[in-house]
Formats: sequence, C-alpha cells, structure tokens
Amino acid sequence: MSKWKIALILLIGAIYAVSLTACGESFGTYHFRLTIEADTPEGVRSGSGVMSVSYGRGPRWAAGIGGGNAYARLRGEAVFFDLGNGRNVVMLIAHGARAESGFEMRWLPVTALTGAVQGWGSTDALAALQSKGLRLEGKVELPPPLIPTLATFSEVNDPTTMRQLGPSEFPYYFGKGYTFKRATLEIVSSGIWPFSLLPLPWPRWLFGYPITRGIKDRLPALNVPDGPNTAFRSARLTFGGVGNGESAFRTNY
Repeated sequence: MSKWKIALILLIGAIYAVSLTACGESFGTYHFRLTIEADTPEGVRSGSGVMSVSYGRGPRWAAGIGGGNAYARLRGEAVFFDLGNGRNVVMLIAHGARAESGFEMRWLPVTALTGAVQGWGSTDALAALQSKGLRLEGKVELPPPLIPTLATFSEVNDPTTMRQLGPSEFPYYFGKGYTFKRATLEIVSSGIWPFSLLPLPWPRWLFGYPITRGIKDRLPALNVPDGPNTAFRSARLTFGGVGNGESAFRTNY
C-alpha cells in the first residue's frame, strides 16, 4: 500500500474520530420511580409515579461555540398521592420550599444515588459507571434537601385551593394521625428498544415500566383555564424555577 493511501486512511480515520467526539456522549435513558409514604390513622399509605430521563453531554472543547453542555431530558408528571378522605399530596416537578428550582429533578437520580452535583458532575459520574460497564441502579431514601416540592389541594377541582406543604406540616393540614414518613427514588427497568415502545406489562425487563400518565384526570383543577398557573399563584410559589405552572405538573410532552 502506498504512503498516500496510508495517509488518506489515517486522515479519514482522524476525521471520523473527531466527528464522533463532536457529537458528544450519550449516557442512556433511565426510568425511575418516585414514591412518597405517609402514616395515616388507617396505616401507612403510599403514592408513586414513574418518570424517564435521558443523559448526555457535548465535548468540553465546544463550550465556547454553542456546545459542551451536559443535558438531562426529563419526561413525566408530578406524583399525585391520594391519602383518602379527600386528602391528597402532590410531589411537583420542582425543588425548594417555593419551587424555586425546576432543574434538580432531571439530575435527581444521579445526585441521590452517587452524590454527584447536577450538570458535568453528574455526567462525569455516569461516565465513570459506563467505563466499568455499570449503570445507575438501586433504591434510596431521599434526604430532606432532595425531596421535591410538595403541595396539596383542599378541592381537586379548584386550582385556587392549592397550598405548599412541608413534610412537617402533614398533621396541620390533614389532622391528627397523619405524618410524612419518607420519599424514595428507585431505578426501574426502561425496557429494551423497540419493545419498550409497546404498551405491554410483562416482562418488565423487556417492555419496561411506562411513564405514569393521567395527572389531569386525578387533578381536574389543572383542566381549568390557566389552572396550573392559578394554582401556583394561590400557593404563593415562584415561577422563576419552573417557568410556568404547567411545567411543574407535566414536562417534555
């Protein structure tokens, strides 16, 4: 083989390698279940929902030319927890006492399971796992700083009745015998593509756990014109972290 052909092959290989680098890295898609538990006069009750998040990042060197960002694309809905007897809890897609941040939920599985901070810190942790042939897995109880913003509706049909709810305030809002117990995050099977696109329940390792839907059926207040924003204003939550009320209840549809 002539030196020109060798040079051409090396050049093509270098261009290919650079093009792969320019595309950045993908760390796959995870499905995770958020569960909230509470003690009630009738015993422990729980509510849960499954969300999906895809992780990736662009090359670091591209940060100054519109690339280089770590990203997390979240799909899912707020968790509606029916306590019975007209009582309910909503775990919003937001963090902070006033829902001042809407981004932590995207990185929550990595933060909760590895301790890595959001953004590059999280993708570095995912890259380290990937280099060992591993993925995020397991179940963990969320410490107070990682528990998403909680709220409650005294009337599920009326957005003006939403109030922010701290974990320590369950007895105040719901009465004697009602206390917050814990919130957990668990990685569940996302299935194997393209089987994961089929709405089949079993086996879970093949078809995966579907994203939980139907928040607007369980919370008719969200169907009222401007309902999500009205609910936020009534609960005196901030729009700065979530952009608008709708994104705190449903995201990336």
